[in-house]
Amino acid sequence: MKRLLSGCVLLILGCSGVLRAQTVQDFIRIYDSYLVAVKSGDYLRVSTFLSAATLAGINSPQKQEGFMEQMKQLRPVKYRTASLTVSDDGQSAELQLSGRCDSWNGETRPLTASEEAELRQNPPDTQGCYLPLRFVKDSGRWKLQGPLVLMGEGRC
Repeated sequence: MKRLLSGCVLLILGCSGVLRAQTVQDFIRIYDSYLVAVKSGDYLRVSTFLSAATLAGINSPQKQEGFMEQMKQLRPVKYRTASLTVSDDGQSAELQLSGRCDSWNGETRPLTASEEAELRQNPPDTQGCYLPLRFVKDSGRWKLQGPLVLMGEGRC
């Protein structure tokens, strides 16, 4: 228990600087840290990056499990920043990302090994997907506010 508490304190201290973003690079650092947490599969770690309003909708173990599965499927393989807009009052921001994602064909699902091989050999003309990320200040820190969904054309 003591080890878990120490780990949580270190995680909070490590994220505290990251969660005070104001520049594109700051928001990207938050998102990259969020993606590392998603990849770990640890919901408690992921939840430190989510706003209170988002967490309120993920209020049961079943919803948490479904959320984690969906986020693992939606994480981009490669992305770049398309734009950043911070509200006039400095309480919200939208970061638009574009790039290639793990999956997109009108459904949310991981690509099969054969689909991945096909994409490597015959990439489609359009591999674009867009991920609008909304951040809000929550207790003085920038947090992601859901839903976190992909939009795109063609297959990513």
